[in-house]
This record gives sequence, C-alpha cells and structure tokens, in this order.
Amino acid sequence: MRFLSYKTKIILYNTMIFGITMLLVSFLAVQLSWYYTVNGLRDQMMSTATDVNLYIEEKTIGLVGPAKKDYFDHNAQEIYNVVANYSTSELQLYNLNGDIIASVAVGSPAGMYNEYAEAVRLDQPVSSIRRDNGLRQLWLVSPIKTADGLTIGYIGLTHSLTTADALEALLTIILVVCILLGFGFLFVFISQFSDNFIHPIKRLTQISDEINNGQFDTVIQYKKNDEIGELSDVYNQMIQSINQVIFQLRSERKRLGNVLASVNDGLLAFDEDGNVITSNRYIRTYFDIPEPSTIYDFKYHTFFRDIFDQLKEGKSNVTEEIEVNGRILLISGSPIIEEGIEHNYLFIIRNITQARNLEKEQRKFISSVSHELRTPLTTIIGYTDMLNRRNVQDEKLIRKSLNTINKEGHRLVRLVDDLLNANSIENMTFSINKESIDLGKLLQQVVDQMQIKCSERQIEIAYKQEENLPRVNGDYDRLSQIFINIIHNSMKFSNPGGIIDVVLTQEDNFLTASIRDYGKGIDPAKKDLIFSAFYRVEEDRARNEGEGGAGLGLYLVKQVVDKHNGKIQVDSEVDEGTNITVSLPIEDSIVEVSDVEVYE
Repeated sequence: MRFLSYKTKIILYNTMIFGITMLLVSFLAVQLSWYYTVNGLRDQMMSTATDVNLYIEEKTIGLVGPAKKDYFDHNAQEIYNVVANYSTSELQLYNLNGDIIASVAVGSPAGMYNEYAEAVRLDQPVSSIRRDNGLRQLWLVSPIKTADGLTIGYIGLTHSLTTADALEALLTIILVVCILLGFGFLFVFISQFSDNFIHPIKRLTQISDEINNGQFDTVIQYKKNDEIGELSDVYNQMIQSINQVIFQLRSERKRLGNVLASVNDGLLAFDEDGNVITSNRYIRTYFDIPEPSTIYDFKYHTFFRDIFDQLKEGKSNVTEEIEVNGRILLISGSPIIEEGIEHNYLFIIRNITQARNLEKEQRKFISSVSHELRTPLTTIIGYTDMLNRRNVQDEKLIRKSLNTINKEGHRLVRLVDDLLNANSIENMTFSINKESIDLGKLLQQVVDQMQIKCSERQIEIAYKQEENLPRVNGDYDRLSQIFINIIHNSMKFSNPGGIIDVVLTQEDNFLTASIRDYGKGIDPAKKDLIFSAFYRVEEDRARNEGEGGAGLGLYLVKQVVDKHNGKIQVDSEVDEGTNITVSLPIEDSIVEVSDVEVYE
C-alpha cells in the first residue's frame, strides 16, 4: 500500500468503507425483510388458530369437558372445511393422541410431529421453518382450548415461503445492482473529489521541485478558504520570503562581485578542502582557467598547492614571486580564521610585471641618462680645457669649439627639460594653459624652425593645409613642443635627401596633423612601445649620430595630446617610413577639463 499514490489510496479506502457499509446494510435489509415477512405469516397463522378456537367455542356452547372434546373429534372435517375457506395456509387437525383427524386431502403429509410434540410439552403454540421437497415452509402447531382452559385437540398450519424466498432474492438482486451502481458513482465522485483535493498538493509538490531547481517566481492559485487554502497561503508567504532572501543574497553577491571586479589584483579563496569559494576575472586572465572549482584545477600551477599546504600547516603568510604566461606575479596567501567557522584561505595575486619592467627600464634609464649626460659634459669640458691650456688663437678653431660647446649645452638643456616634464607628469603637477590657437600658423612656425635643422641633413619638410580651418583651444607652447618632437624624430630616422610631409586637415570635429617620413620605419612588434617612458627605437644609432635622448620625447607627446582630449596614432612599415597623426578637437566641440588632473 505504501507504494500506491495518495489518490489511489483515497479511492481504495473509500471504496472499502462503502463496500463494507453496503454489505452490512444489505444484510440487515434482507434479514429485516425476511423477519417481517415470516412474522406476518406467523401472525396470520396464529389468527387462524384463534379463529378455530372461537368457532369451536361457539359450536359447543352449553357443552362441558369431554363433551367438547367429543364434538371436536367427530366434527373435525366440518371444522376443517369451514376454516379452509378463508385460510391461506394448509391445515391439519390433530386429536389428543396425535392422530390427524382432518387434512387437505388423503395422502397429505403425515404431520408435524416435532412441532406437535413440542406444543404438547409446552401447551402453547410452536412454530418452525424447515424445508420440505427442497422448499422452505413455515410450520405452526397450536393447542385448541376451551374457555375453561381444557385442551381438546391441536391445529397444524403450513405455509409455503416461496414468495418470501422470491422477495428475498429480488431484494438481494436490487441491493447488488444498487451496490454496483453505488460503486460506480462512488468511483467517479471520489476520483473527481480526490483530483480537486490532490491538485493543490500536486501543485505544492511541483512548486517545491521548481524551488529545488532554482525557480522562485511561482505562486499557488487556490481561492478556497479551507485547510489547503491556508497551506497554500503559508506556502506563498514562504516563497515570498525566499524570494526576498534570494534578492538580498543576489544584491550582496552582486555588490561583492562589483567589489572583487574593481580590485586590480587577482583574488582567490579556498576552503579547508581546497574548493574554490570565490575568484575574480584576473584569475581567469592570469591562468587561462574559465571557472576554477578546486585547487586541483590549477594542475599546471603547483605553487598554489605548495602555498596552500604551508598555510594549512600553520604559517600566517606565504609570499612567492612566480612567472606565469609571460607575467611576473606576486602571490600572497594567508588564512582567514573566524571562531565557529572553518578555516578558509585567501590568495592575492598581483601582477608586478609592469613594476619589474619599470625597474628594469629605470635601471636602463639611469645607465642611459648617465651616458647621455656624460657625453655632452665630456665634450664641453674637453673643449674648455683645450681652450684654456693651449691658449688657442685660431678664430676658426675657437668658433668651432664654441659652437660645439653651445650645441652640447642645448643638448643638456633638452635632456634636463625632458626629465623635468616627465617628473611633473608622474607627480600630477603637469599643467595646461589653454587659449584659442590657429593651429595652422603654429604648425607653419614649427616647420620653419625645424627646416633649418633638417637642411643640415639635406632633408626637406613639405607643409600644406586646408583653407578656412577652425581654431583649437590649447596650450601654445606645449603643442609647439609636441610637433617639434615628432618632426625631430622623423628627421632622425629619415634618409639623407628624404622628405617629411606635414599636412593639416579637418576631420569631423577634429583638426588632424599628419607628419609622414619615408625612412627606416618601426618594427610592428615595437610600435606600441614608442609612447612608453624611457623607450628608444634605435638607441645605438641615435647615440652615434649625436641625437640621443632619454627616451621621453614621444612619451611627453602622448601626455600632452591626452591633456587636450586629443588622439595620436602611429602607422609604420619597416623600410617604408612612419606616419604619425595628431587629432585635436576644434574649439566649438571641446569639453573643458581642469588644468591639473590625475594621469593614469
């Protein structure tokens, strides 16, 4: 039974109760019907016996004692004929010796000896039901008494119960048919009732399964104010409370996710078994693992397990510097200990590649700057010592020496200016003083200024611009310096007898200056590095040609362009030259920014 559905159990239980009840009712109905039928017949037979008594008493008025008995014995057939006319039962009259003295016909049953003997013994009517020739009959023997209580004979009555048996059989058939119809009606009714009763329970089960599968937006629609309705209301309130808790958890999770996402370091947390509790996007970026679930997902990064094991052994902090996928990572692990909660372990992974590269570049820069400063200083000191010691009188030599000293002095000034500008950018004190500028005139002046220097290398600068160009809002000196730096770089890497094209045009809301040379060009792998601080494309070549610097020129150019809300782009192919475009917003489209801002 425990494997049956609740609906089936309801149907079976109700059917069983109905069946037992109907069987009991049917049994009682049949028995009562039989009882009332038999008792009615018995009453009729007793009434017949009473009538016989009254008839004999009427005929024997004036007779006493034995005379009444003699009258009964000699007139039994007459008495029988009178009584038989109105009696529905078969009659037999007995004398006191038990002999049948009157009957329905000759050859009638020998008599009801058992009932007769019992009536004689008890001196009162005795009845019984027994079968005769396969048919049930009601038998009754009653003493015939005079008014003074003297028994003068006996009357036996027999009545067939065929009608009663037929009535019992008909009643049984009717009851069976009613029971079968009742079973059918009950099955339909109970099925419909159980469906209505079980449907909300099934709905509760379905919703429970949906909740178990993560669906928390379902509601039970049940309008009746009964126990199921109360249960549905409680269930809906529970779902609403779960939704509120889930909403809060999701909000907290989203907030935590935003916090983790805003952290610039990789975060990774494990429980005591090495299962991942949380991680942020940097973990996926650094280790190429989309969704780590355990520490064993980092199968190619055994240092995690080494640090994890050391922390579980009791160390309060473990730090290691690891190189992974071309990155230098500083991994710091520490336990998260809270009373009543299992120990967890937090790993912070910091990408220090840039810092290490910066240290490398700084060391390189110090070496380079030391060399760059030493070269012009050595030249200046050498020429001044020569002039002082030799007492040179040759004006041509003196002029050459002074020109060299002047040139190297300007080179020192340029190096120092670059260093000061780079330092001011890093310390966020780099200011821009903006004014309305005719960028075409500014570029013309820069080209004229640089033309003298370029002519020394037999390099020509060709400048052209569109007519009626709008003005820009910017710092005149800073913009002049960035174009000087760009043209100076183009000159350094142009071949003798080459040309530098400078073109100024308007593109949408920007004025775009294009500086194009046809020199050696830049390796595509190094193109993105030219705006980095202290980076120089051809260090040896620049130094040998006396054009060496600290590698800050284009770095400063990028910062100044950014301060003007502009854009700078480099297009270059090896042995085909380089094209640098600077785009500055025109005056009407400029979004003003403060003169001092944080540089990222």
